Amino acid sequence: MANRFDLAANRGNMAGTRRNRFLLSAVYDVPVGQNRKFLSHMNRISDLALGGWSVSTVSLWETGPYLTPTTSSSFDPGNLNLSFRGSLQRADCIGNVASAATGSMFNIALFNPIPEGPVGNCGVGILQGPGTATIAAGLSKTFHLTERMRMRLESTFTNLFNHPNFAPPPTNVTSSSFGIVQSVQSAENSGNRTGQVSLRLDF
Repeated sequence: MANRFDLAANRGNMAGTRRNRFLLSAVYDVPVGQNRKFLSHMNRISDLALGGWSVSTVSLWETGPYLTPTTSSSFDPGNLNLSFRGSLQRADCIGNVASAATGSMFNIALFNPIPEGPVGNCGVGILQGPGTATIAAGLSKTFHLTERMRMRLESTFTNLFNHPNFAPPPTNVTSSSFGIVQSVQSAENSGNRTGQVSLRLDF
């Protein structure tokens, strides 16, 4: 908390809360093969190749996290010693922060790194980082070998289409990299596409 005497200035969008988030988790049995809707009487060889497959997915689309513009802790006009207290000094907002800038998600010209008051007037969570779009998918089939023995073949992929999901950029307005995306995400299956194939015997 930058200013304990102005609690309202510390209200805003939480970094861990996304404004919009859609998560789909689904399993679908392809209706082809023995004991299924279509081609249920196909011969054993055809059923081994075409029948009994299931597809699954865990897909996520969400907007980016909320970010707060900060400035160097050396700018301390109120002599509050914020860095010692574990707080970050905020910059002053001097324009519409929703405006874009070439090469950066945010426009540096809309911020004054040296606050005019004891603390900067930029609000909490007024910036928004990159969103996330990722689709994980799986394909599986169970082979009934005997009455009590089954074999399951399964392949799974995270970020199936290898869509780049960027990590939030630096938010210190005194940094030359302010607002410039520098890395990609790795959480929530949003990193580089990975895949695996497994074969399991149940008895």
